[in-house]
Amino acid sequence: MNSTVAASAYSKNSTNVRSWDRAAPWPIRAAFRAIGPFPELAGAAAGRLFLTPPRPAVSPRVADVLTHGEPVQIPWRGSALRAWSWGTGPVVLLVHGWGGYGAQFASFVPALRMSGYRAVAIDGPAHGKSPGRRTSLVEFAEALLRTADTVGPLAGVVAHSFGGASTAIAMSRGFEPGRVVFVSPPADPVMVTRRFASAMGLAEPGRRAMQAWIERQIGAPMERFDVPTLAAGFGVPLRLFHDREDHEIPWQEGAAIADAWPGAELVTTRGLGHYRILHDSEVVHGAVEFLEGGR
Repeated sequence: MNSTVAASAYSKNSTNVRSWDRAAPWPIRAAFRAIGPFPELAGAAAGRLFLTPPRPAVSPRVADVLTHGEPVQIPWRGSALRAWSWGTGPVVLLVHGWGGYGAQFASFVPALRMSGYRAVAIDGPAHGKSPGRRTSLVEFAEALLRTADTVGPLAGVVAHSFGGASTAIAMSRGFEPGRVVFVSPPADPVMVTRRFASAMGLAEPGRRAMQAWIERQIGAPMERFDVPTLAAGFGVPLRLFHDREDHEIPWQEGAAIADAWPGAELVTTRGLGHYRILHDSEVVHGAVEFLEGGR
């Protein structure tokens, strides 16, 4: 694991989508090719799919971690988001990525407890055991604000992937953790739509229509949620971990965030990819060590 000074090699206008190396199943790609001549139709269909997270099964190992956690209910739009708490002390909130769930931070829980923290992991809207079918960066950010109201104040946040971008949006709206750890965060939601469109076989006119459809749902242009732009105004300490071989979110995007965030530290790993990085002992130790520096 190498600590580096972030040098931004990321271009907001890049059309490079090679970082997304998994194409959608051929029936989905065939369907988008068939409706491709009708961009508005294709865009609406793609937008609905884009905002619908998968719900993968929770592995037995991490499910066992939940059985030792104290259930927490986060009030949310007439219902409640599911969360779990371990330990006592200053609160560190664990924020999963798109299609993820709170128990993915199973490797962080023992380390945080041993360091005297209360670890709180949430299942965001439409994720894990929480209600909902579709969600967005903006809605997820609102959920983080509600979570802080319920379990805060927050000594720190550890956020993975999409959860990092949501945390940045929440911080721009008054979310105030003491310290922040990002793991493999995306920098630009528009770039995410390009990777998604490439995987779906959606042509550029359809992608533009999809972006417009999503913007109508969230009530704002996507460019407003460019994370490096938001980060330039933050004063909270950040340590950011990103793997050079991340095929989901390119390392350059994490580097761009660290470069824009005043005083941030970028830690580059190799060979851990986008998900195994959450269970690497050096990453876990480095994250908790950084959080302890805020005491």
